[in-house]
Amino acid sequence: MIQLKKLQVGHSKAINSIPLDANFPLGNLVALLGRNGCGKTTLLRTLGNFLKPIAGQLLLNEQRIEDFSAKDFSTQLSIVTTERIQTPYMKVYDLIALGRYPYLGFLGKLRAEDHQAIQAIIENLEINHLTNKYITACSDGEQQMVLLARALAQDTPIILLDEATAHLDFVNRIKIFQTLQRLAKKQQKLIFLATHELDIALRFAHQIMLFHQGKIIVDLPKNLTQTKQIQEVFAIEGISYNF
Repeated sequence: MIQLKKLQVGHSKAINSIPLDANFPLGNLVALLGRNGCGKTTLLRTLGNFLKPIAGQLLLNEQRIEDFSAKDFSTQLSIVTTERIQTPYMKVYDLIALGRYPYLGFLGKLRAEDHQAIQAIIENLEINHLTNKYITACSDGEQQMVLLARALAQDTPIILLDEATAHLDFVNRIKIFQTLQRLAKKQQKLIFLATHELDIALRFAHQIMLFHQGKIIVDLPKNLTQTKQIQEVFAIEGISYNF
């Protein structure tokens, strides 16, 4: 479980002038929604311990995240960013396999159960056709799928995703959301997804973090639409939202 206590995040200045108190148990897909530049990535970087909070505390299983060792933290949380991979001569399968390294012994050799876990993820995401392909030869959309596979191979209870559906076609965007929703519930994972896919997120996410005018609102999708808060954030003259 992740607990946010009077949390304010940002770089030199807090993006949320109103401190945030919230609890996020395992078994939930949480979508971060808001306009460009609102701070979704900043919050993800704070959750991932890449950026220190401006104020307040961030607890993972009642322990401050800064108190975790790097190895222990890597077994609790994985992250997928939008950065394109430029590592030459690395094949897709090998990149996915990197997710298993926190669990390997001194020699760092993959065991039979590691290969089984990797293959199950590859089949689940339907990327068998990519496994022998060099990662630099993959399209942006293919790389996003591979990075998600690596995060799943890391098998952490918490996953952070920054625009995981970027560069994907509509079918694959839906498939990613369906997969994440299923993983959250069936495998009891807590997944945070920063996204611009407003309509899909409202359909598949269990909770929404809505960024607007110095506030981060945490609520159920239906509540945010019924109170017109979603409509207020994404209001455009001449366009109406009916969710």
